[in-house]
Amino acid sequence: MSDYRNLTPDEIIRLEQNHCVCDDWSSVSVGIHFDTKYVRRVQFSGIVKLGVYEESFAQKNGLTKHSGIYDVCLHDTEVGDNTLIENIQNYISNYRIGNNCFIQNVNSIIAFKGASFGNNVKISVIDESGGRPVLLFDKLSSHLAYFQAAYRYNSSLIGQLEKIIQAYRQQQIPEKGIIEDHVKICNAGKIKDVIIRNYTYIDGSAKLVNGTIASEKDAPTYLGRSVIAEDFIAAAGASIEDSVFLNNCFIGQAACLKRGFSATESLFFSNCHFEHGEACAAFAGPYTVSHHKPTLLIAAMFSFMNAGSGTNQSNHLYKLGPIHQGITERGLKTSSNCYLMWPAHIGAFTFVNGKHYLHPDTSLFPFSYLLEENESSTLVPGLGLKNVSLLRDEKKWKNRDKRKAAKILDYLHPNVFSPLTMEKVFSAINTLKAFKQNPYSEKYNYNGCYIKHISIDKGVHLYELAIIKYLGDVFMKYLDKKGITSWKEILCILEQDTRQGSGAWVDLAGLLTPKCQNDSLLSGIVSGTINSVEEIDSRLEN
Repeated sequence: MSDYRNLTPDEIIRLEQNHCVCDDWSSVSVGIHFDTKYVRRVQFSGIVKLGVYEESFAQKNGLTKHSGIYDVCLHDTEVGDNTLIENIQNYISNYRIGNNCFIQNVNSIIAFKGASFGNNVKISVIDESGGRPVLLFDKLSSHLAYFQAAYRYNSSLIGQLEKIIQAYRQQQIPEKGIIEDHVKICNAGKIKDVIIRNYTYIDGSAKLVNGTIASEKDAPTYLGRSVIAEDFIAAAGASIEDSVFLNNCFIGQAACLKRGFSATESLFFSNCHFEHGEACAAFAGPYTVSHHKPTLLIAAMFSFMNAGSGTNQSNHLYKLGPIHQGITERGLKTSSNCYLMWPAHIGAFTFVNGKHYLHPDTSLFPFSYLLEENESSTLVPGLGLKNVSLLRDEKKWKNRDKRKAAKILDYLHPNVFSPLTMEKVFSAINTLKAFKQNPYSEKYNYNGCYIKHISIDKGVHLYELAIIKYLGDVFMKYLDKKGITSWKEILCILEQDTRQGSGAWVDLAGLLTPKCQNDSLLSGIVSGTINSVEEIDSRLEN
């Protein structure tokens, strides 16, 4: 609605007959075709703008409700066309409400001047004491969060990133609270300083404070019964339901939190799924999953992870505070009642069983089993390569990508075999062969765990098979892509010399990329040639 007019004397009389009150009717303006019939028992205060109410909402049970405003106090608020607002127990203040919204049975909807709508929040992720803060904003990707959390040693980079993000955040803070078009809010409690985007559905949430809820037609965001969320941002397509409690959190695209899950100071990126348990200072990268009540994820970085029932970690030895941290590379699986004492670094696609107190670093041994034996940690290199679940997981992740937003935030490579994991495999083979130089040891002490002598040859064999499979798959895909049909063409390909993709690779919380390209991006940020969130996103996408 863009064209407003003042109320006529006759309209003021009819509104008063409808039990509406206002100290100064000249502060109320309405749409050109405004009809007083659909505004009843309303108290107006401050500057109020009303649209026109001509359409109805059809309910699932066959009931029809006409748009309009009933039983509410409006203060300094704008209401768009064909919106229904009724039964607001307290009041709506300082909000701009869009068209075709359905708002019913809500305690209060309030925005205070100077509110930041979640754009003032720092998340103390990984390091619970605050050493790796991540600035919250509505376009946060797992990669930008990774840069902020993992590169704290690079003060020039962190300074530039925070400057870029802060400039973007300031652009996202409106003067009034915003409820956009086609929003549905029913049976909710307190809503304070929250931006609510198109097609959001809030059904019975108890308390929403200082946040932004991104949403769109093809990726609506849902907040359900008894949800309490403070200092948060939810991305398009997120689902938060069933008594979830959140404080200082980001919920990514198509992430699902439900059934009493609680979290503080945590990030949940694309396609995460959490039920029942809890998280604290957790960096839950894409496809991190936990379904169990006694499970706690704390002070660590995860991605493509599946946490077994009772999985737990500790970051506090009651000496210097909760300063310890864990890094788990992609694809971690944990058994029931698995325990890890941080600090520790667990390699990619590792299965962890039992309790581990000696801070193992198995980052050079992907596809392994880390087992508890006689109160110590035993590493079985490469054993996971015998399990069909690796290929099942890769296919599963691709099929379970539920993101439908027009613009995705996280660029994901759910690959099990990749240049990154193969680089680790080569290092693992060399390390295992070095152990064999001492053939008289039954087991070898390695970074907080033991490797048995009988596991050496088996591990080397499995890793060599993995290399053969990976190189064969890559080669066959390349041949198929190029349409090559003769040995002569194949030999020409083998003779080609290119540096593209050579050297080390890095995993940016779901995005696999050559380290040289990542270094180029970070150098551009530090130098100022890349100076906006949009430019960083474009480079990551490409």
